[in-house]
Amino acid sequence: MARDGKALVFVEVKTLRERDGDPPQAAVGQSKQRRLGQLAQHYLKWKRLGEVACRFDVVAVTLDGRDRVTALRHLPAAFDVEAW
Repeated sequence: MARDGKALVFVEVKTLRERDGDPPQAAVGQSKQRRLGQLAQHYLKWKRLGEVACRFDVVAVTLDGRDRVTALRHLPAAFDVEAW
């Protein structure tokens, strides 16, 4: 998690190897997005934060065959979970 101004940012980091084919962010499908939304909701209740702006970012890391980083992408507001 992080803060960006007044927004609470939940960050999902995904790492895949180049040979896997799909970009790492593709691993954050609807099911994972739904679970992250539920996690955020529980966290907000637990911390008694009430109505605070939230954002869901993805950091996508791609590795080569020797586990060296070949690409690193930050995708702010990668998905929206309006219907918690």
